[in-house]
Amino acid sequence: PELHPTLDGKEASCEAFAAADRIVVALHLPAKDAPATVQLDLPVAPSRVREAARVDIYGETIPLAVTAVDGGIRLVVPWTESSPQAQADEAAVKAAVTTKTCYVRVGLTAPAAGE
Repeated sequence: PELHPTLDGKEASCEAFAAADRIVVALHLPAKDAPATVQLDLPVAPSRVREAARVDIYGETIPLAVTAVDGGIRLVVPWTESSPQAQADEAAVKAAVTTKTCYVRVGLTAPAAGE
């Protein structure tokens, strides 16, 4: 399903912001029954992407493959935790909270002339 921004922390949602050299997207999904992966499409020229990574709440990163699609890029973001600390906390998180968060960081190069 499509995710939208919301202020309700119990709802699945996403928020994003851009700085000069990066885009950061916060993804919030149900702690229980979340999909194995999340597809994220961004309107960014593939030539501008320096790197893309999933970042968990402990700062552990997983590099993401960048696929060019019409109008931008597609990232397939694994929802499974990567860091040992996050894996250890997974059961407690599922029992204590309704949503779980991870971040996607897309490092950008400077735009080419005319972009």
